[in-house]
Amino acid sequence: MVQEEVALNAQPRENTSKGMTHKLRREGKLPAVLYGGKESAQSIVIDQKEFTRALHTERRENVIISLYVSHSRAGSSKTSDKPVAVIIKEIQIDPVTRSLLHVDLYRISMREEIRVNVPVEIYGEAPGVKKSGGVLDHVVHEIAIRCLPTKIPEKIICDVSSLDVGGTLTIKDLKIPGGIEVLDDAEKIVVSIITPTVVAEKPAEEGVAPEEIVEPEVIGKGKKEEKEEEKEEEKEEKGEEKGAKE
Repeated sequence: MVQEEVALNAQPRENTSKGMTHKLRREGKLPAVLYGGKESAQSIVIDQKEFTRALHTERRENVIISLYVSHSRAGSSKTSDKPVAVIIKEIQIDPVTRSLLHVDLYRISMREEIRVNVPVEIYGEAPGVKKSGGVLDHVVHEIAIRCLPTKIPEKIICDVSSLDVGGTLTIKDLKIPGGIEVLDDAEKIVVSIITPTVVAEKPAEEGVAPEEIVEPEVIGKGKKEEKEEEKEEEKEEKGEEKGAKE
């Protein structure tokens, strides 16, 4: 599959202090680091909106970005004529606001193989789930591969349409496109259909009826009980009066 070009502009970032970093974020800019290849690492800044658009392409995973880096200070519209091919290595996100904080971009050569992780997507409906009530356990969600940047697949399909209860699929069972080397263990289980766990109800204690195990708390007294108590109190009072007269 030929990947579409995703272009992104960047400017050098000379001031890397925390104060300047916060200021850039408030202005809608995203601090970043460009590294990899034969050149040294470089601190850069990119536009958050542009970067968000790059993430929301059809091919979000392992998208190849053509990065145009300006040779002047941040804010200039001048950029280099020759782009640098990069992939996204790491994105830092605020755990509370979910806003972008920082991104690492890695230089690549379109003629050299690179190592990337590709997501595994489940396809089909397993008979062990649909007919036998089993539970699908998706163990491996991505696998490590090595290939040319132009050969990176969007995803690896895991077809479970023939999987019954107790069945498993390993990495070696997956259909891997040509020109791709899988780096993970071929025997690693990707998905399995397990028998559902049945929780048995706790039996009642021997010799005790179910309704006798838990009794509701009685709040207040019935009218009959109250009248009987009143009669008892009257008898006690008359007995005390009679004793006092004697």
